[in-house]
Amino acid sequence: MSDEILTKLSILPPEVTQIIVDYIPDHSQKFLLEIPFFRKYVLPKLFAKVIVERDGLDKIEDPFVSEDKECADYTPIAEEYDMKTIISFPNSISLIASIEKFQIFPKFIQFNNHFAFFEVLQKSPIMIEKAENIKIRMIRINHVVHRREDSWWSLINRISSLPYNITILELFAVPIDSVSFSPNLKELIYMGKIRDKKRVFESLVNITRLTLREIQINQDDLEALPDNLEYLNMFDLKINEEKLSLPKNLREFVVSISVEYSFEYREFSISMTDLLQLERFEVNCEEFKTLSNIKLPMSIQELVLNKCNNLFQLDGLEKYCNLRKLEWIGALLSPGFYLLNTFPENLESLIIDCDNLKNSEIIGVLVRSMPRHFFRTFGMFTFRIGKEFKLPKSLKTLSIKNCTYIQINCQELQLPPNLQSLTLSNLAGFVGSLENLKLPQSISFLDFRSMNIEFVDQVTFPIRLRGLLLDDNRLKRLGSTNLHQLEYFRSLNLTGNSFKSSDSFSSSLPSSMTLIRLCDGLNELNILPCNRMKTLDIPTSINRSSKLRLNDHLESLWIEHEFEFDDPGFRLPSRLRKINAFNLPRLQIDQTNWLENLPSNLQILRLVGNQNNEGQITENMKLVIFPNSLRLISLVNLNLSNENFHKFDFSKCDKLTTLEISTGLTPQIDLNTLPNSLIYLRLDHLKIRRFIGSFYRFPKLRELSLSFNRLTNYLQTNDFVVPHSIEAIHLRHSKVKSFKNWNVMDCNKLVNVDLSRNYYLDPTQIAVIAKELNKVSADFDGILVSDIIMNEELKVMQKNSPIRFNFQVGKNQTNEYSLIYSCVSGKTDIANESDYSDEEM
Repeated sequence: MSDEILTKLSILPPEVTQIIVDYIPDHSQKFLLEIPFFRKYVLPKLFAKVIVERDGLDKIEDPFVSEDKECADYTPIAEEYDMKTIISFPNSISLIASIEKFQIFPKFIQFNNHFAFFEVLQKSPIMIEKAENIKIRMIRINHVVHRREDSWWSLINRISSLPYNITILELFAVPIDSVSFSPNLKELIYMGKIRDKKRVFESLVNITRLTLREIQINQDDLEALPDNLEYLNMFDLKINEEKLSLPKNLREFVVSISVEYSFEYREFSISMTDLLQLERFEVNCEEFKTLSNIKLPMSIQELVLNKCNNLFQLDGLEKYCNLRKLEWIGALLSPGFYLLNTFPENLESLIIDCDNLKNSEIIGVLVRSMPRHFFRTFGMFTFRIGKEFKLPKSLKTLSIKNCTYIQINCQELQLPPNLQSLTLSNLAGFVGSLENLKLPQSISFLDFRSMNIEFVDQVTFPIRLRGLLLDDNRLKRLGSTNLHQLEYFRSLNLTGNSFKSSDSFSSSLPSSMTLIRLCDGLNELNILPCNRMKTLDIPTSINRSSKLRLNDHLESLWIEHEFEFDDPGFRLPSRLRKINAFNLPRLQIDQTNWLENLPSNLQILRLVGNQNNEGQITENMKLVIFPNSLRLISLVNLNLSNENFHKFDFSKCDKLTTLEISTGLTPQIDLNTLPNSLIYLRLDHLKIRRFIGSFYRFPKLRELSLSFNRLTNYLQTNDFVVPHSIEAIHLRHSKVKSFKNWNVMDCNKLVNVDLSRNYYLDPTQIAVIAKELNKVSADFDGILVSDIIMNEELKVMQKNSPIRFNFQVGKNQTNEYSLIYSCVSGKTDIANESDYSDEEM
């Protein structure tokens, strides 16, 4: 954003600026934090609710930076924004650091374990005090480690006694029979065993939301539920009579019901007519056969019938005049529903997701009982939905899917005038031409996947259409339609069709489109008339650059299959910022003109071949000058020669943070030719024998990987000097014997070192290094080594030290190791342990 625009924004009234910011999608607003002017407008929304994933006070990670942690300052492309609007912090210290940085306190904090809560409470109590709502998750994973249930009881009671707004508790396998819950608690989510349900329910004084998972509740237990409960979710409710004694204030009820019949209760039925505030009801019950089995209050607005496998009739639906949404999941093919049913006049959403397997079992019975309503199509009988299916005028969303025994009569089906979303997917198909289906102009989304469509011609699409899904049909071309005239149209899916060339559909595409997903049968892909398209996935059938021509406006390119750059005239689009050719079975670069002329805006370059099938770059490659916009370069499994490696020019890459080059032959590398902005440096499988220069010249370097090289002489004759910022060092299988000199005392942030599969290591030196690193770095986890021979000189480690000095004991026993301890007296003890032990977990 230019300074001129910021200046104009700064003179606007704050309320006008807030309206402009609010217009930006929530998931995009976090990128505005880089501009100080926007922070006061963005921060209150971003910090309205935050999540702390785990405990930890060691490593600060900023959730507001790029999602690709190895690509600092990467500018996201429109279609790649993270859709999550809730900010998630990886650990406690990251949240504390952000609060100190931005000086704003979140209103809602969710702690995914209780250790994180206590860490924040200790380090930043004011944050807990300022929070209006706090959610704590407690999980009892290992019964061996935590044998005493009273410790959990005291822990929950301690949390409940705290004078803070801890309003939500989510407890898994934690005993709660003797717990005294806080009066501030508003929601409880519980999975486990409850011995005394009545006492527990009565102790939930002010709770308004209750979820009980994998707990069977008897009907008699319902009477003890608190009266002010508004939301109730039960995994298994066992009933033995019609009347349910539920809290009168209940607004939402989600339940799975099992039935215990008796002499008085012979047929399934339930009554909830006294719940005058009930708005949403979701039910799962095998005994549910007709809607008349359930008596609901007139206040009901949303009804979800979730996999009621024997439900066949929805009679009496029209009497629920306030019903806005009906969702039937796992629906049976009920001809009466489509022929005779009358819907409430205010219904806005009708979603029918059929159970095709169940319908295949009953189709024969339906055909014999109602033969005049079934027709033979593709060697099978189908039911046709037409003029008898009378939908209310208020309907905005209609979805019918996953029943290959239903056809749609295009000529007869009358769609509501205000319909906005239409899904007719995975059915037997359409009867008649698709052009005869009268689509209301208000529709913005169409889903016609798996409908056996052979051609789309003379179809008039709604002028407000934004998305069209035509996947898994039989299309060979798109005929004459008005798609190219639609100014709001954005996305089109064509995967799973029979197109051979992009020319068979490109003339129908509008310039306004931003996203297209193509079928794998294309033989060639030419430039598409879509000036706003940012991202493109190359179909698997396009395996050569000579068959590919790309739009100039493209910003992100994905290749995930065998590919060969064989066209000397091929060029990447000038605006391209990201090319991802990842884990390809075969990556052949015969023509390198495109690589020698990379776009000036390119930020990510990934060319990664499959580990089992190495790629190849021609020896005729000329000098490659990487642009200064690059943040990440990954060239893996390309069998890079020494000559080609030295044709790479990194002199302009002052923003490069990740460099990964693997597999090839490069005996010597001059570190002075690499940019000092690197954070991650990986030079593996290159048969490197020596380096010129020092790794100390990379002041931000966190990870250094030099595995599968030949560094015996280099490390024995040269100082191994790494920067203070280093966190991980990988020297696996690099023929390391010993170190001449390693600046261990500078490595105060080092977490782990991998020296495995270096079979001639000096065990005494490595043990001394491990001891020193353990003193210097509080986060140090250990040195991973293989096949060390024990001897009397290994008397360097203190007993019960947090250092883990790992030894693999066999080729096929990678999960077993030995821990080496030394007592103060100098006697060495070896304790064999396994990763599978309960105590270790």
